[in-house]
Amino acid sequence: MKNILNIVALTIFLSTSAIAEFSYDYIDAGYTHSDVKTSTSDLNYNGYIVKGVKQINNNTHIFGEYLDIERSDNVGLIFKTVGVGMHHPLSVDTDLVVDVYRTKWNSITSTSDGNFNSGEVKLRHNFSDDLELSVNYEKHNTTTGYDGFSIGAVQKINNDFLAVLDYASLNRSDSTVDWDMTTLSFRHYY
Repeated sequence: MKNILNIVALTIFLSTSAIAEFSYDYIDAGYTHSDVKTSTSDLNYNGYIVKGVKQINNNTHIFGEYLDIERSDNVGLIFKTVGVGMHHPLSVDTDLVVDVYRTKWNSITSTSDGNFNSGEVKLRHNFSDDLELSVNYEKHNTTTGYDGFSIGAVQKINNDFLAVLDYASLNRSDSTVDWDMTTLSFRHYY
Protein backbone atom coordinates (compact mmCIF):
# COMPACT_ATOMS: atom_id res chain seq x y z
CA MET A 1 0.00 0.00 0.00
CA LYS A 2 2.83 2.43 0.81
CA ASN A 3 4.31 1.93 -2.67
CA ILE A 4 0.97 2.80 -4.27
CA LEU A 5 0.67 5.95 -2.16
CA ASN A 6 4.25 6.97 -3.04
CA ILE A 7 3.55 6.52 -6.76
CA VAL A 8 0.31 8.54 -6.55
CA ALA A 9 2.03 11.33 -4.59
CA LEU A 10 4.95 11.44 -7.04
CA THR A 11 2.59 11.53 -10.02
CA ILE A 12 0.63 14.39 -8.47
CA PHE A 13 3.71 16.49 -7.86
CA LEU A 14 5.36 15.81 -11.22
CA SER A 15 2.27 16.52 -13.32
CA THR A 16 2.26 19.84 -15.17
CA SER A 17 -1.20 19.60 -16.76
CA ALA A 18 -3.18 22.80 -17.09
CA ILE A 19 -6.68 22.48 -15.64
CA ALA A 20 -9.62 24.36 -14.21
CA GLU A 21 -10.06 25.51 -10.61
CA PHE A 22 -11.41 23.13 -8.00
CA SER A 23 -15.04 23.35 -6.98
CA TYR A 24 -16.12 23.01 -3.36
CA ASP A 25 -19.84 22.97 -4.20
CA TYR A 26 -20.92 19.40 -4.88
CA ILE A 27 -23.00 16.39 -3.86
CA ASP A 28 -21.71 12.77 -3.89
CA ALA A 29 -23.91 9.68 -3.61
CA GLY A 30 -22.83 6.08 -3.99
CA TYR A 31 -22.04 2.57 -2.80
CA THR A 32 -19.43 1.70 -0.17
CA HIS A 33 -17.81 -1.55 0.98
CA SER A 34 -15.84 -1.97 4.22
CA ASP A 35 -13.59 -4.86 5.17
CA VAL A 36 -12.88 -4.83 8.92
CA LYS A 37 -10.21 -7.35 9.97
CA THR A 38 -9.15 -8.34 13.47
CA SER A 39 -6.98 -11.23 14.62
CA THR A 40 -10.11 -13.38 14.96
CA SER A 41 -12.56 -12.08 12.35
CA ASP A 42 -13.02 -10.62 8.88
CA LEU A 43 -16.25 -8.58 8.74
CA ASN A 44 -17.68 -7.17 5.50
CA TYR A 45 -20.08 -4.22 5.49
CA ASN A 46 -21.92 -2.84 2.44
CA GLY A 47 -24.08 0.23 2.17
CA TYR A 48 -24.44 3.71 0.82
CA ILE A 49 -22.98 7.14 1.38
CA VAL A 50 -24.24 10.65 0.66
CA LYS A 51 -22.02 13.74 1.06
CA GLY A 52 -22.57 17.43 0.40
CA VAL A 53 -19.93 20.18 0.31
CA LYS A 54 -20.60 23.95 0.16
CA GLN A 55 -17.99 26.69 -0.22
CA ILE A 56 -18.74 29.60 2.14
CA ASN A 57 -15.90 31.95 1.12
CA ASN A 58 -12.73 31.89 -1.01
CA ASN A 59 -10.88 29.36 1.17
CA THR A 60 -13.49 27.81 3.49
CA HIS A 61 -16.08 25.09 2.98
CA ILE A 62 -18.55 23.17 5.13
CA PHE A 63 -19.74 19.61 4.61
CA GLY A 64 -22.02 16.87 5.84
CA GLU A 65 -21.99 13.13 5.26
CA TYR A 66 -24.36 10.23 5.93
CA LEU A 67 -22.97 6.66 5.83
CA ASP A 68 -25.20 3.59 6.32
CA ILE A 69 -23.45 0.18 6.25
CA GLU A 70 -24.66 -3.31 7.12
CA ARG A 71 -23.29 -6.86 7.31
CA SER A 72 -25.05 -9.90 5.81
CA ASP A 73 -26.29 -10.84 9.32
CA ASN A 74 -28.17 -7.50 9.52
CA VAL A 75 -25.70 -5.88 11.94
CA GLY A 76 -25.34 -2.30 10.79
CA LEU A 77 -23.82 1.06 11.61
CA ILE A 78 -24.86 4.62 10.76
CA PHE A 79 -22.37 7.51 10.73
CA LYS A 80 -23.53 11.17 10.54
CA THR A 81 -20.74 13.70 10.03
CA VAL A 82 -20.57 17.50 9.93
CA GLY A 83 -17.41 19.53 9.43
CA VAL A 84 -15.57 22.56 8.19
CA GLY A 85 -12.51 22.78 5.98
CA MET A 86 -9.93 25.16 4.60
CA HIS A 87 -8.55 24.86 1.09
CA HIS A 88 -5.53 26.68 -0.30
CA PRO A 89 -4.08 26.50 -3.82
CA LEU A 90 -0.46 25.32 -3.93
CA SER A 91 -0.38 25.78 -7.70
CA VAL A 92 -2.84 26.19 -10.56
CA ASP A 93 -3.59 22.46 -10.46
CA THR A 94 -3.04 21.47 -6.79
CA ASP A 95 -4.98 22.37 -3.63
CA LEU A 96 -4.08 21.64 -0.02
CA VAL A 97 -7.22 20.83 2.00
CA VAL A 98 -7.50 20.57 5.79
CA ASP A 99 -10.81 19.29 7.20
CA VAL A 100 -11.97 18.89 10.81
CA TYR A 101 -15.23 17.20 11.65
CA ARG A 102 -17.40 15.49 14.23
CA THR A 103 -19.11 12.17 13.66
CA LYS A 104 -22.04 10.66 15.53
CA TRP A 105 -22.39 6.90 15.07
CA ASN A 106 -24.93 4.36 16.20
CA SER A 107 -25.63 0.68 15.74
CA ILE A 108 -28.82 -0.26 13.89
CA THR A 109 -29.26 -3.45 15.93
CA SER A 110 -28.25 -2.37 19.44
CA THR A 111 -28.18 0.67 21.69
CA SER A 112 -24.47 1.31 21.03
CA ASP A 113 -23.64 4.82 19.92
CA GLY A 114 -21.05 7.54 20.34
CA ASN A 115 -19.25 10.55 18.91
CA PHE A 116 -15.71 11.20 17.77
CA ASN A 117 -13.67 14.04 16.29
CA SER A 118 -11.50 13.68 13.21
CA GLY A 119 -9.15 15.59 10.99
CA GLU A 120 -7.52 15.09 7.62
CA VAL A 121 -4.98 16.70 5.35
CA LYS A 122 -5.50 16.16 1.61
CA LEU A 123 -3.84 17.07 -1.66
CA ARG A 124 -6.22 17.45 -4.62
CA HIS A 125 -4.56 17.52 -8.02
CA ASN A 126 -6.07 17.97 -11.47
CA PHE A 127 -4.10 15.48 -13.51
CA SER A 128 -5.96 16.46 -16.70
CA ASP A 129 -9.11 18.29 -17.74
CA ASP A 130 -11.14 15.14 -16.98
CA LEU A 131 -9.22 13.47 -14.12
CA GLU A 132 -8.58 14.57 -10.53
CA LEU A 133 -6.40 12.54 -8.14
CA SER A 134 -6.11 12.93 -4.38
CA VAL A 135 -4.13 11.54 -1.48
CA ASN A 136 -4.76 12.24 2.18
CA TYR A 137 -3.87 11.37 5.75
CA GLU A 138 -6.73 11.09 8.23
CA LYS A 139 -6.89 10.73 12.02
CA HIS A 140 -10.00 9.71 13.96
CA ASN A 141 -10.06 10.37 17.70
CA THR A 142 -12.14 7.37 18.74
CA THR A 143 -11.60 5.60 22.08
CA THR A 144 -8.68 3.64 20.65
CA GLY A 145 -7.97 5.96 17.71
CA TYR A 146 -7.73 5.22 13.99
CA ASP A 147 -5.44 6.76 11.41
CA GLY A 148 -4.36 6.02 7.87
CA PHE A 149 -4.18 7.09 4.27
CA SER A 150 -6.61 7.23 1.41
CA ILE A 151 -6.36 7.77 -2.31
CA GLY A 152 -9.03 8.90 -4.72
CA ALA A 153 -9.81 9.56 -8.35
CA VAL A 154 -12.55 11.68 -9.90
CA GLN A 155 -13.27 11.06 -13.60
CA LYS A 156 -15.50 13.39 -15.62
CA ILE A 157 -18.36 11.53 -17.35
CA ASN A 158 -20.09 14.58 -18.85
CA ASN A 159 -20.70 18.21 -17.90
CA ASP A 160 -23.16 17.22 -15.15
CA PHE A 161 -21.73 14.06 -13.57
CA LEU A 162 -18.40 12.64 -12.44
CA ALA A 163 -17.47 9.17 -11.16
CA VAL A 164 -15.59 9.09 -7.84
CA LEU A 165 -13.51 6.14 -6.62
CA ASP A 166 -11.96 6.27 -3.13
CA TYR A 167 -9.93 3.74 -1.17
CA ALA A 168 -9.05 4.23 2.52
CA SER A 169 -6.89 2.05 4.77
CA LEU A 170 -7.23 2.79 8.49
CA ASN A 171 -5.52 1.09 11.42
CA ARG A 172 -6.42 1.23 15.07
CA SER A 173 -3.74 2.63 17.40
CA ASP A 174 -3.48 -0.67 19.28
CA SER A 175 -2.86 -2.45 15.93
CA THR A 176 -5.72 -4.93 16.45
CA VAL A 177 -8.07 -3.69 13.72
CA ASP A 178 -7.49 -2.96 10.04
CA TRP A 179 -10.39 -1.15 8.32
CA ASP A 180 -10.31 -0.87 4.52
CA MET A 181 -13.08 1.05 2.75
CA THR A 182 -13.75 1.29 -0.98
CA THR A 183 -16.38 3.71 -2.27
CA LEU A 184 -17.76 4.26 -5.77
CA SER A 185 -20.00 7.28 -6.07
CA PHE A 186 -21.25 9.87 -8.51
CA ARG A 187 -20.66 13.60 -8.09
CA HIS A 188 -22.73 16.53 -9.26
CA TYR A 189 -21.35 20.08 -9.04
CA TYR A 190 -23.90 22.83 -8.43
